[in-house]
Amino acid sequence: MINRIDVNLGGLTLKKFSFLSLSQPFDSQHSLEIHVTFEDINDLLGKSLDSQVSLKELTQKWAGEKVTATIMQGEADTSNNLKEKTKHTFIGIVKGVQIQMNDAVDNTLVIYGVCPTVLFKTGSNTRAFSEKTLADIVEEVVNPFKGLLKAKISPEYREQIPYITQYQEDNYQFLQRLAETYGEWFYYDGEELLFGKSARTKTKTASLEYRVNLSQMEYELKLTPLTFKGQYYSYLKDEKFEVSSKNENIDLQDFAQLALSKSESMFSEEVINIELSGHDEESTIRKSVKNNKSKSSNSLAILKGSSTSLEISIGGPIKVKDDVKENGKVIRTDDYGSFIITNIRHYVDSRGFYQNSFEAIPQDTDYPPISYPIFQPKAESQPAKVIDTNDPEQMGRVKVQFYWQKDGDSTPWARVANLMSGDERGVYFVPEIDEVVFVDFELGNPDLPFVRGSMFTGSAMPGGNLFEKDNMIKGIITKGGNHIIIDDSNGKEAIRIYNKENQNEVILTLDGEPVISVKSEGKIKLEAKEIELKADKISMNAKQDWTVETNKGSIEAKAKMQIGGATVNIEGKSQTSIKGNAQLALEGGAQASLKAAMVMIN
Repeated sequence: MINRIDVNLGGLTLKKFSFLSLSQPFDSQHSLEIHVTFEDINDLLGKSLDSQVSLKELTQKWAGEKVTATIMQGEADTSNNLKEKTKHTFIGIVKGVQIQMNDAVDNTLVIYGVCPTVLFKTGSNTRAFSEKTLADIVEEVVNPFKGLLKAKISPEYREQIPYITQYQEDNYQFLQRLAETYGEWFYYDGEELLFGKSARTKTKTASLEYRVNLSQMEYELKLTPLTFKGQYYSYLKDEKFEVSSKNENIDLQDFAQLALSKSESMFSEEVINIELSGHDEESTIRKSVKNNKSKSSNSLAILKGSSTSLEISIGGPIKVKDDVKENGKVIRTDDYGSFIITNIRHYVDSRGFYQNSFEAIPQDTDYPPISYPIFQPKAESQPAKVIDTNDPEQMGRVKVQFYWQKDGDSTPWARVANLMSGDERGVYFVPEIDEVVFVDFELGNPDLPFVRGSMFTGSAMPGGNLFEKDNMIKGIITKGGNHIIIDDSNGKEAIRIYNKENQNEVILTLDGEPVISVKSEGKIKLEAKEIELKADKISMNAKQDWTVETNKGSIEAKAKMQIGGATVNIEGKSQTSIKGNAQLALEGGAQASLKAAMVMIN
């Protein structure tokens, strides 16, 4: 088996190098390192071999340019040319150039390359996606880089995602978190970015045999905690979901299944995981629990090895066996089963000798073969503007728009925190459209906002009805002009309740003396089954008419009653009685008359 290596660097083909290494982890950036002597660099550039190598010139020429490294493996034909059997290609970008100078050895130029996914790591970004599929979201993130990066997007999860936030994460971190959350494969295979297990193209199984093309092998089984309960309370369902990992079965090979069984026996305490948030169905939290258990199981069994086979590729399957021999004869074959490569490092020296070292796990399920190195972002309290209050569930929720969101974007319906809430009871205050509110997040999850309260701004001030330099005024004013104003000024304590333009007003005041005042520019109506007025003194003043009407009425003064007016008429439609139990006096100052069809005086 012979090897050939072609390196294309900014359009130039590098024919000689001292050393090449290519590191390809499943869960992070790939890196390429090529060591070239100054003589070979000058030969590549068409200069005399003893020309001075300029770091500035080479950085200007190659940094940011495309680099392609192709390692080929095969047999020699009759003309000693390579008859290719296997090829591995890496397409990357030159990230840096380094000069290493030493009197004792040849001066060396080191060229550093990275995979194109480094373009995703340009800095933290914050944005939200609403009512999109997982494929739509990944496509939107990847699309700006399509000219520099080939991508194949085919996730297993096809349902629409109501709302998800990329929160203070670079694009690569966000894509990894999406893959972690929904149990998707996400990695760079050397030529393409793949999202979704079905997006894989390099699915041919490489066969490795110890002492043939597998020179070194380590296989470790170890125990790890796998027992937990996923728990979440759904306010929409008013229900707590709880799913035990013990009830979720995952497909493992014999070695890993043994380690899983031992792990569950050793780590038997069932801890509570409350980070699986945002579920409104038991089925979705059940899938998250299974995904988390599968992720943890990746560390149960790990295979490490060194090989000369170029058929091994990141994310690709391998089969491992060992023919155990005695006296040159195979007495048994130990079949270690199938594995998925999770990390591989390729090495090529100046002679063209190729070797690799790798890590793999014995698992080939729909879940990713690694645990992505993600952090769950924690959202901080922040302001937002209310854009909708017409909650379809009639729960008093609102939609808000954060100031980092684009026009037309908003959160889903977010609950509003009140002093108390219950079934047809509680305190009900919902912020108005365009009002600035303070938003917090359930468990710090940026996908689960709720409104903590409202805030005044430079263009929305409390005004003179509320602000007072000694903070003596408290109050409620609604958008319709309804007021409840509480004045705590010493000696002038008062509560005023009035509506727009003071057309109706109730005042409870201690200004001067305790007074309750009720005023209206229209009518004041009192209606009840019984009304009782009681006071030391009652005064009534009608500037025009005063009418009292009842089915049966009585007016009684225990000491003295006086009825007076310019004209006083007392009339009973059927009968009128005037009686003094002790004495009765009827007197007319100028004239008195008593008239009837019959007058009786006794």
